[in-house]
Amino acid sequence: MVNLDEIFDRFHAPSKPIFKDRDTLRATYVPDNLPHRDKEIKSLAIILGPIVAGGTPSNAFLYGKPGGGKTVVTKYVINHLHTKANSLDINFEFAFINCQMVDTAYRVYAALCDSVGVNVPITGLATDKIFDIFCKELDTKERVLTIVLDEIDLLMKKDTKTLYSLTRMNSDLKNSKVSLIGITNNVNFKETVDPRIKSTLTEQEIVFAPYTATQLKDILQERAEIGFENNVVETSAIEKASALAASEHGDARRALDLIRVAGEVAEANQDGKVMVDHVNKASQVIETDTVAEVLISLPIHSKTVLFSITSLEMERWQKDKRKDNDV
Repeated sequence: MVNLDEIFDRFHAPSKPIFKDRDTLRATYVPDNLPHRDKEIKSLAIILGPIVAGGTPSNAFLYGKPGGGKTVVTKYVINHLHTKANSLDINFEFAFINCQMVDTAYRVYAALCDSVGVNVPITGLATDKIFDIFCKELDTKERVLTIVLDEIDLLMKKDTKTLYSLTRMNSDLKNSKVSLIGITNNVNFKETVDPRIKSTLTEQEIVFAPYTATQLKDILQERAEIGFENNVVETSAIEKASALAASEHGDARRALDLIRVAGEVAEANQDGKVMVDHVNKASQVIETDTVAEVLISLPIHSKTVLFSITSLEMERWQKDKRKDNDV
C-alpha cells in the first residue's frame, strides 16, 4: 500500500531541499531582469512610449520562434509602463489575450469587456453587440488600452473580421485610445494577413532571434539563483539543459522546463543535487509519447476496437495500392 503521507511529507519538509521557489522556473514568470533581450525591450518601450505623453502608440508585431522571449518581453515592458503611467496619473490599461485559448471573435470581445469591467454572458449575444458594449464602456473615460494578442495567427485562422474591427477602433473613439500588439511564432505570418489590415496592424515590427546555448545558460543561471536552493544545481546540469534547448531553435521555455523537471526528478529521488543525469531524465519525461501512454492504458475492449479499425484501414490501403499497381 502506498504511504501518501510519506510522499507529501517529502515536499512539506524535505530532508534535502531542492527548490526555493519553483514557480520562478516557469515560462509564465516575469523576472526582474531579462538577459540578452535589451534591444527588443528598448524597441518595444520606444513604440509604447507615446502613452506617457498622452499619445497613441503605433501597433506592433512581434515575430520569432517559440521560446524566444516575445511574450515575457511584452509583459515586462507593459508592467513597467503601467507603473510609470500610474506615477504620472495617466490612465493606462492593458488586456492580454492568449489566442490559443481565446480563438473566436465572441471570446475576444468578451475578454475585452472583462478587461474594462463589464461582464457579458458566455453565449447568447450577437458578436457585434458585444463589440458595441466593449467600445461604449471603453469610451466612458479617457484612457489608453493596449491589447496584446498572443499567438495571433491562431485567431486569424478562424476569423479576420475581429482584427479589422480592432484596427479601426480609434476612428470611432472620442475619449479613449487603443493600440495592438500581435505576437506570433510564425515568421511568415505577415504574408497571410489580409491586405486591408496589414499596414495598420504591422506598423512596427520586432523580430526575436533564437537564443544561443550560451545565452540560454545565462538565463538558466539567473533563474536557478532565485528558483533553487543555494549550491543545489551543478553547472554541468545547466549547460546540458541549455545545449538541449539550443538544439531546438533556442527555446528558453524548453530550457526552463528541462531544469525545473530535472529538479523535480532530483527532489523525488531525494538526491539533494541537480545533475546531468537528472536533466537527461527530465528530457525523457518531457518527450514521453503521450499518445503511446494513452494507448497502453486503454482497457482491453477499447484496444480490440482500435485494433479492428486499424486492421480495416490497412486492408483498405493495401487494396488501393494493388489497384494502383494494376493500373
